[in-house]
Amino acid sequence: MFNNLKETSQKEENEKVKEICEKYVEYIKKKNEENKSSSKNFFIIIAYENKENREIQQINSYLNESYFKIKETL
Repeated sequence: MFNNLKETSQKEENEKVKEICEKYVEYIKKKNEENKSSSKNFFIIIAYENKENREIQQINSYLNESYFKIKETL
């Protein structure tokens, strides 16, 4: 999982997003080492680029659909 996120972040053009991904990976690794427990919390970042100047309601709808698709697959 971390390898996929690292690979994705390395390909990312937006430096801020890249930095957030890298810090997130390090944070999760650190937490796993500290807790050494079997239950973990993970966060999913959904990328969205508003190229077509969509309304907030359309953006929320897209994000909600993405959320439920991800939730169903977990």
